[in-house]
Amino acid sequence: MRTIDIRGITNMELVRGGTSEWYWATDYVHGDLYEAEELFRQKNSVQSNRLYLIHYPDGMVYEPVLPVDGQYLGYPVFDGESVVLLVVNFTESAIHILRFLHQQEKTQEVVQIGRASCRERVSEVLTSARENAGSRTAAFVCGERLLQSDSSPLTAIADPAAK
Repeated sequence: MRTIDIRGITNMELVRGGTSEWYWATDYVHGDLYEAEELFRQKNSVQSNRLYLIHYPDGMVYEPVLPVDGQYLGYPVFDGESVVLLVVNFTESAIHILRFLHQQEKTQEVVQIGRASCRERVSEVLTSARENAGSRTAAFVCGERLLQSDSSPLTAIADPAAK
């Protein structure tokens, strides 16, 4: 049996998107994205959550995005090729969608866009990601419901309870 060190986080979940080889774990320092955004707007300090990807069956643990104060790491999804991550940086007023390149152990930016607020930018991010991702699926985690565009390979997962 292999011990997996995810720094005290006690819950792991399967990454959504039809993969059985990737799990993820995070600590929610300031709740969900909207709660973190609200704290930031109220001029409170927002400490980043940590997000770990766990590869199965080898049990390798990756921290694809290092925590930086003022950012929020969203729910990862698998797009058929790789794990895609959402990073909202409140300090920069930017939303980043990143692809985790497992073999190189690094991330690659799919799209970056400025943000007025998460709720106001969902459709803009979806459009921008569709244009920049080409035939690949870009993922965006932000909100309270599952959004899906039937006209493109773009999937946006918003609700942790969404299937």
